[in-house]
Amino acid sequence: MIKSKDDFDLETTKKTVKSYITDLMVLTKDENEFLDRFEIGDYLPELLFKDKKILARIKEHPMALWKTRK
Repeated sequence: MIKSKDDFDLETTKKTVKSYITDLMVLTKDENEFLDRFEIGDYLPELLFKDKKILARIKEHPMALWKTRK
């Protein structure tokens, strides 16, 4: 917890956190392809998951189907 009398540089902290997250959140080729295709209405969860059990559960996910309906 930061007290009002503490010296805290919000802008420097935001830059530090943004840099950390930017380095951490580097998408793979398949993740980028998934997002690109999802945006144009193609739902291909197999680009993100290889496990057949997971794919069976999310292949017909109502929200994903709704967002990508043509």
